[in-house]
Amino acid sequence: MRDDIKHGCSIQSVQHTLSLESRNREPETGHQR
Repeated sequence: MRDDIKHGCSIQSVQHTLSLESRNREPETGHQR
């Protein structure tokens, strides 16, 4: 996780991943898993 902070750009990637997970989790609750 420290590597992401060092890169800085990774922070955006993390936020994007969280957003995608939240989006996939809300609409489809058993499709992704």
